Amino acid sequence: EEFGFLFGGIIFILLFSNYSLSQEKDIKIFSDFQFGGNLKIFNGKNFFSDAHESSYIGFLMDLNVLEYSNFNVGVLYENNVSEVRKPEIAGNFNYMSLNHYSGYIGYKYDYKKFTFHPKIVIGDKKKKKKASGYYATNNGNYWGINGQINYNISKKLAVFSAIGYNFYTFKVKTTPEYENYFNKSNALNISLGIKF
Repeated sequence: EEFGFLFGGIIFILLFSNYSLSQEKDIKIFSDFQFGGNLKIFNGKNFFSDAHESSYIGFLMDLNVLEYSNFNVGVLYENNVSEVRKPEIAGNFNYMSLNHYSGYIGYKYDYKKFTFHPKIVIGDKKKKKKASGYYATNNGNYWGINGQINYNISKKLAVFSAIGYNFYTFKVKTTPEYENYFNKSNALNISLGIKF
């Protein structure tokens, strides 16, 4: 629900900006797309770092929707997977899959062949646990801060690396003493990829 509201807000901004600022030359719509590998390292005493391998490996896709005067908004999808390490905590499951659906606001600063791109990200998160013959799912929310550096090979091609930190909240029903353990977590977020 929260992501639907956020995505609707981004679309509204896009349409309003396209209408009201259509005479401006520095407006860019759907200006670039990014794809790359992604690693999340969960830390602290919680379900994600204790019951599974703390490093969740995956990929990301990032679309810059609207850019104006160095500020930009975009949408992001990430998928990360980790194997169960302690079935006595996680249950009879093989692995955990985490799906991120989010929007972000960022700022781009160019310096010679480099572009510095800090972002604030907010969105929905779905975790899916797979066992033999069945799945279990649970939804949550997250927000994060991210610092990205692009090395610009040409105007339309760059390689990028990024590092950030995410804060997660889930909605697992459990006893009060275990609510934080199952529902709160943080992760270091590292990415490497190509921008088109």
